[in-house]
Amino acid sequence: MNAKSNFQCKKCVYCSSEKIFFVQLRKNKSTNKEVYYCEICERKFTPDDGFKKFRHPPFIIKTAMRSVKDNYSLGQITNSLNQNFGVKVSRKTILDWKRKFLNQGN
Repeated sequence: MNAKSNFQCKKCVYCSSEKIFFVQLRKNKSTNKEVYYCEICERKFTPDDGFKKFRHPPFIIKTAMRSVKDNYSLGQITNSLNQNFGVKVSRKTILDWKRKFLNQGN
């Protein structure tokens, strides 16, 4: 699969047009995001990657969810993230991620 075929499956988030093109990379706190321009509605947008409005980088969230699936306690996960990545994440935050991404109540 080449980049062009992957590019054509994206649509404008405002008007659902397929006439979009890559403009630039926008630097985020944790990653670089792709910015696209729609020729129809003439707006710039960044497609949602599933981690919109999250404070921590996606790899931190994925690592925490992997640890949850491996039955580590919330305290063990927070300590592990702090020691390995230098990121302080509360137990409540991990519990919220667990509810959102793994659809588990407790």
